[in-house]
Amino acid sequence: MEIFDKKLRFNPSLVYRMISRETGQAINGLSEPCYRVRTKKFEATLYRTLGVTTKDIKEFAKRTYEGTDYGRMPMYNVPFTVILTYIYHKFAKANKKREAEIILLYLLVKFYGSMFKIMFPDFCIEDVFRYTIDHITKVHLFYREKTIANALIFLAKELHKKYYPLMADRWDPEVIKNFIVYGRSRVSQSTKSFAENYYRNREAGKGVKTEKDSDDDGENRNMYQTTTSATGKAAIEKFIQAAYVYKKYDEKSVVEAKKSSRVKNNLAENIIPLIHKKSSEESVRVILSVFMRELTNLNMLCSQQFYKTVKKLMMARKEKVTFRNYVTQYTQSMFAEAMGSNFRVTQRDMVSLRLFVAFYITISFRKMFC
Repeated sequence: MEIFDKKLRFNPSLVYRMISRETGQAINGLSEPCYRVRTKKFEATLYRTLGVTTKDIKEFAKRTYEGTDYGRMPMYNVPFTVILTYIYHKFAKANKKREAEIILLYLLVKFYGSMFKIMFPDFCIEDVFRYTIDHITKVHLFYREKTIANALIFLAKELHKKYYPLMADRWDPEVIKNFIVYGRSRVSQSTKSFAENYYRNREAGKGVKTEKDSDDDGENRNMYQTTTSATGKAAIEKFIQAAYVYKKYDEKSVVEAKKSSRVKNNLAENIIPLIHKKSSEESVRVILSVFMRELTNLNMLCSQQFYKTVKKLMMARKEKVTFRNYVTQYTQSMFAEAMGSNFRVTQRDMVSLRLFVAFYITISFRKMFC
């Protein structure tokens, strides 16, 4: 510890201000649904302020756990966890109880952010998230404390009361191990069980506006579109990246789209390679963006209602620009490129081909989103 302390540029007031400010921002954010905690930038800033590197911290952890089995366990050796725990110890040792509690709260925020990233790797639907908070079992920590921010504050107080005297006494590997395990496991258990409820609610289409809830003036429709626009945009960009950067295609989506549209096989097979071409990227992005704007509730995308929804949108005959218009224009241009301007098909075949394109694009997207 002495070796590490000699290298550490520890200015208590400066470090406290930095972590306190970061904690406040995170707690404010966590009062809102789907807030994603980001710590990487601050972690690097804190290391620079303290004059240490990840290598220094790993070596310090190795010396701390020397003679125990804990040094071989990754969860006890995460550099950011180790340094925050050590800063908590230093404030506790200096009898700075209030400051130490804030450091501990930020450590729990960090634990939550890591678990959130695992449980919600892509995106999160705010309506469903909010619904889950309000309807999860009453004994769940997140429900009891009303918000995730309040839940973390409650856990910090509980952990602080239990471990402050022990951490103030000495830098002991057994105490450190128990301190990290207790905080991390409590946050992880609550976040995991919440996420499991969230995904069950999302699958059931709960927590979003239904068509029956929509007002005549479209107020609720606009509310749904506003709350899901950011989520939908993120999902579309992820899909576009997978399809046109990493070239990931799902053959099952082709089969499902053919079956749903009853398109002739030769027409579909000639169009598919063109949909996969890089030049189609922007057209597909626009089609999906318009499609998401047409939806009034999550069931229209993630339940069996999806198939009726796509067919209904493809039959819409409005003067304004619609999903059907975009799909029609795109399909006609792809058809001309694939088959040539002199190739003739019946009107019925062209309708089936347009429906196939609509289904193939939206089914592929749906499988990733839902």
